[in-house]
Amino acid sequence: MIDEGFSALGRLVGHQETSNFIARKLERAPHLSPRADTRALLSIDDIDRFFATIKYRTAECFCVDGNNPVDVSEFSSRGVVDSRKALRLFDSGATIVLNRVHLYHPALAEFCGQLSREFSAPCQANVYLTPPGSKGFNLHYDTHDVFMAQVAGSKRWRVYDSVFDLPLASQGSSARLEPAGDPVIETELSAGDVLYMPRGWSHEGTTTGTTSLHITFGVYFFTWADALIEAVSNRVLRDRKYRSSLPLDLLRDDCDPGDISRGVQDMLAAIASEVDVASLRRAFKAQFDEQFPDSTVGLLNQLVRAREITDLTKVRARVQRKTRVEPDGSLVIDVAGGTLRIADAGREAAFSCLSGRAVTVGSLSQWLAPDARIELVQRLIAAETVSVIA
Repeated sequence: MIDEGFSALGRLVGHQETSNFIARKLERAPHLSPRADTRALLSIDDIDRFFATIKYRTAECFCVDGNNPVDVSEFSSRGVVDSRKALRLFDSGATIVLNRVHLYHPALAEFCGQLSREFSAPCQANVYLTPPGSKGFNLHYDTHDVFMAQVAGSKRWRVYDSVFDLPLASQGSSARLEPAGDPVIETELSAGDVLYMPRGWSHEGTTTGTTSLHITFGVYFFTWADALIEAVSNRVLRDRKYRSSLPLDLLRDDCDPGDISRGVQDMLAAIASEVDVASLRRAFKAQFDEQFPDSTVGLLNQLVRAREITDLTKVRARVQRKTRVEPDGSLVIDVAGGTLRIADAGREAAFSCLSGRAVTVGSLSQWLAPDARIELVQRLIAAETVSVIA
């Protein structure tokens, strides 16, 4: 259940529209959300600072031009990006692409972390800076769902019917696509607009009179295919029967296909009768943590500020966390690397800090004494659940 008052998805599609979006649009059709809440996540000044302070590798930063192919040697040497060369290519019409910016930009780290938790799926943020009158990528489709958030300038998008219904990661295509009929959506995104694109829908974007900066939030959902593969793998590892050889007459003309069919059906039936959901969830959680570990961006700053808090200090939830109340009244919060337990006396104060609203430490006085409320907030900061904001 997504808390619409504290939701990354709500910032993308509108806080009052999240339920409708999930029911009617997610994985089904593109969706345009005007005036979304994303412009504060990134700026051209941020991009300027990145180039001045980060020595990018070509896997993290590259240039593309849908009109004139760009060779990697034009902006890099031995896998290291030359910032000046990349910026000159941009000035000549190329799009600059920055991959996985959430790994080092605090605003995107926090946003992607929240979006990942809401979808129970790894999410990442790639950034595209395109000069006026240019095209980055030609018509293509993605094998993951994307939210394209325009944060500066504008970009015109043409979206065509799905060419592959919910493709797997292995079912992408590097071949150049041709439009299949007229666009189903043709729109110009301005700063603040967001366009959702399910995997498999072909699309292309071009700039007109302004420089465009947009963020693509890629969502890598776990699928039923993943669950089936994991269930089969679990059983194969535990049961010798699944690892035994197929009949020796498999490739002979007198092979009985019925034997093979019955064998496969019996084995699938056995797997279906004993699906270990807990094991599946642990496997997906391990994959999730490996692909999208909780970011520590900004944590050092918060730990330092936590030592200086007073009743006048304002804090706000850093991300939405899963919580539960135990029979003894204590509150248990899922945090990075484990859980945080808050005794019954501090439960309501902790809920106030996790509400998504800015609260002062002093406002917790209705539940806790001065030393106790400061200690509680310090524990929440150390557990990466709240941040000092003023």
